[in-house]
Amino acid sequence: MSTIGEKVQWTPAADASTAATRIAAGTVPLGIAADATTIHWGDFTGTGSINTIAKGDLAEDVLVADAGDPAAIAVDATHVYWIDHDPVGGSIRRVAKSGGPTEVVAAVARGRDLAIDDAALYWVEGADDVPGALWRLER
Repeated sequence: MSTIGEKVQWTPAADASTAATRIAAGTVPLGIAADATTIHWGDFTGTGSINTIAKGDLAEDVLVADAGDPAAIAVDATHVYWIDHDPVGGSIRRVAKSGGPTEVVAAVARGRDLAIDDAALYWVEGADDVPGALWRLER
């Protein structure tokens, strides 16, 4: 691996032409999810934010400016979900992909990761002071 300007160059033995390009910068980026047109990612910048980047033109936008401590992100056809990893009152929150008010979907204690399918929302939680568990919330 070598750095060339803003690019990270991976040089696997079979193909030396693979390169990654930085498309956004953040203070403390945490969590990422993508759908057909957009990349969604969290950034812990004081009040936290959920950001979007259009895949076509790489136009960046802030979807939620007060997202708490966003740790994990998942998307479905209509919403962006994230774990607000607040150690005092953590939650899973969501916002419409087009923006608007946020909703609390579930309370969590030290949520770590998040996944979604047509039937349910799934997450894991746990830390040194919280026993680990896998949770499921029907949609």
